Amino acid sequence: MTKNIIQNNELNIQNIFKDVPFQTGSFVYLDIETTGFSKNRNHIFLVGLGEIKNNSLEITQFLAEKENEEPEILRQFVDFIDPAKTLVTYNGTKFDLPFLEARLNKYGLPIPDLYSNSLDMYKKAKSLLNFLSLPDFKQKTIEQVLHIKRNDKLEGRELVNAYKAFTKGEKELKDALLLHNKCDIEGLVSIFSIYSVAKEYQSFRESLTIEINSVTQQKYKALDGSEKDEYLIEFNLNQSLNNPVSLITEDMFLKADSTSGVASIKVFEGELKYFLPDYKSYYYLPEEDICVLKELATYVDASRKVKGTKENCYVKKDGSFLPALFNELKIKEKSFYLFKEQHDSEKKYIEADEKHMDSKDFWNKYICQTILCNLT
Repeated sequence: MTKNIIQNNELNIQNIFKDVPFQTGSFVYLDIETTGFSKNRNHIFLVGLGEIKNNSLEITQFLAEKENEEPEILRQFVDFIDPAKTLVTYNGTKFDLPFLEARLNKYGLPIPDLYSNSLDMYKKAKSLLNFLSLPDFKQKTIEQVLHIKRNDKLEGRELVNAYKAFTKGEKELKDALLLHNKCDIEGLVSIFSIYSVAKEYQSFRESLTIEINSVTQQKYKALDGSEKDEYLIEFNLNQSLNNPVSLITEDMFLKADSTSGVASIKVFEGELKYFLPDYKSYYYLPEEDICVLKELATYVDASRKVKGTKENCYVKKDGSFLPALFNELKIKEKSFYLFKEQHDSEKKYIEADEKHMDSKDFWNKYICQTILCNLT
């Protein structure tokens, strides 16, 4: 077994934590490396633990040079952690902590309470950064949003293969294994700057307004040769963007540079579905392709109804729709429902009725929300 200690004086600790609304002095930052996702069939080969000491990050790593050294690095982990200190992870509630528990249990080692004093930054990132249109909330995705640079080359299966080669004699891979874990711990610490990003976004969101200069409805020729509607919008912003916004999707083109911008929005014509969030309160009637409240379905024959699920509990709507890259749009007292073709469809839409298409206030909010959810 190898014990490795790294001192990182390059992180700007004060800047990272400046907007965090709670005390962070007694935190231990945890990341484990495993040979797979199964806590029963795979094992832990590296445990990394970080602590902030005098505005510097100190990382302690325990590496199993052979598989039979896993019990020893687990003992070192248990001896290292302090119940009085908060254990910080990224998606650790679902992965790191249950994996550690399972492996400790396998060897009959004492299992400390890992959950009651823990903080999962995956949950915080998902909550604080939900205004961004991100493909996922993986640690590396958040690091990219925050412009956190990594200098490790291994990930996923490459890391596992490198470890297996290391145990078979390729000792030069040791540094690469430790480096990957080091970058994970450094990234975990740096991710606390999401509190600053969320604060800046909130301030910008509250003050940003859009002035619509013109809205033009016109026809365009689709790939199938049919003519369809689109809206061309020119607008000004009341303040400059830190970075230009440029969006190109199948349904939308939007470019905002400095304090002005243009957008082209294609209208979708057809039938879409609004999926009811409280689906457990409904039954789905397959023959009619509708869902009804359970109390109203009392007298419907059991053979004609099934329990409502996320996938079958919807209201169908035929009409005109605009693409929605945001998760919410509210104008005065009206909230716009988000429609999809299927529950697992990535594309979202809002209904485009004539009343709102002629309203500059609507386009103001629509463009504003589209810009805000795509700021980086």
